[in-house]
Amino acid sequence: MRARAIFLILTIAMVVSGLGGGVAGAGHNADDHSENVELVAEHAIVIQKDNPDTEENEQVVAAGSDLAFQGDLLVAGSYEGVGFFKMRPTKPYLEQISFFPCAGGQGDVGVWGNLVFMSVDAPQKNSDCVLPAVAATPAEYGADGGWEGLRIISIKNLKRPKQVAAIKTPCGSHTHTIAPSGKKLYIYIESYPLSGQGTGCNPVSHRKVSIMEVPLANPAKAKLLDPMATPNTIGCHDITMFPSRQLAVAACVSESQVWDVKNPAKPELLATIHNPAIQIHHSTGFTWDGKYLVLGDEFGGAAAGGCVGNSDVPMGAMWFYDIADPTSPEQVGYYAPPRVFEIPDDPEEAQRPRCTTHNFNIVPTKDQSSYIAVTSYYSVALSVVDFSDPTNAKEIGYYLPKESGKNPDSWSAYWYNGLIYTNDHGGGAGIRVFRMKELNASTAHYFKTRLNPQTQMM
Repeated sequence: MRARAIFLILTIAMVVSGLGGGVAGAGHNADDHSENVELVAEHAIVIQKDNPDTEENEQVVAAGSDLAFQGDLLVAGSYEGVGFFKMRPTKPYLEQISFFPCAGGQGDVGVWGNLVFMSVDAPQKNSDCVLPAVAATPAEYGADGGWEGLRIISIKNLKRPKQVAAIKTPCGSHTHTIAPSGKKLYIYIESYPLSGQGTGCNPVSHRKVSIMEVPLANPAKAKLLDPMATPNTIGCHDITMFPSRQLAVAACVSESQVWDVKNPAKPELLATIHNPAIQIHHSTGFTWDGKYLVLGDEFGGAAAGGCVGNSDVPMGAMWFYDIADPTSPEQVGYYAPPRVFEIPDDPEEAQRPRCTTHNFNIVPTKDQSSYIAVTSYYSVALSVVDFSDPTNAKEIGYYLPKESGKNPDSWSAYWYNGLIYTNDHGGGAGIRVFRMKELNASTAHYFKTRLNPQTQMM
């Protein structure tokens, strides 16, 4: 839903690949995985079926980011636009309906009814939907920056999505979070200073979260409200809303914050979390009973990483906090996966392994004393973690693709209604679909309408 780091420099990757729908045959026997996790499908996010610059029938595919779900619709964000897929519980698991070419990283997405929201966090010359991206230069964007912010896309016709609004926001929109409120949505715009933005987007001046009001009857009238100040940090990366408890937790790079969101247009700070072992507060989530908070550390940002097992000095770990009293979160444990990607011997293929708790969600288990997180770990890929005892979290399932010796680049991993979906940023893999035997309708509640992973609603 980024790569995601303070020093990120946007690159638009146009990867040419022969990979399409279905499970590729080559290399999967060499994949490292637990016996209870099965790869059942993978599908590139296809921009176009044929590459006009070649004589062969090749596909141009997108560099994926985040995911959102609604009914049987999968919305796949990317740096080049948004892919739309129909999901099925059996083969074929995915069918691409369309691709909306609209560049501007990093393409995190949210969905609500006939509207899709897409974050843009790199200055463009204007708000037009084009591909490839037309980035603004420093001379063009000056102190105010080029256009970057939030795109609103209508999907009334899924085969022909169209942009209906584009709202510029300070420092762009790295990610966003939907807060529903009757006939309107409030959208928190998470952003912080990155390289290649206007001089007005800097660590001194940008210490806030933009708040947008979107009337559902007329999304073109979306407007910015007064922002939420974050004076002790340079902005926020991810925010998770928990409407049933009227709480939100914001991962704000150097600290996390707990907010009271009884009035989503005017959040109030309840508590801050400082953890010297966390390098970049990246992602957040709640257990469905509201007892625990989960924080993800993007150790080393997008260029390097840790996750060297559960050592005394954890790196890139998943952290657990007792949040029964939201004004006083208490750290109770952490988890980091026990393996790393093995770098191939071929120096041309060798990539530095990266591991960091990236995008995840908490499975809504029927047994409320059972806490299970499904998460992505960059080059350590998919991990399923049981933290029912948060002082002693354990991995109960994993899948590490090793096809062709390439370093996986898994950015997002979410459980949704019986299956696990991941979105890879590099290598053309796109969407992967997994089945884990223990996570099905007998053990977990299914989402009734949609899943925006940063808005915890059934």
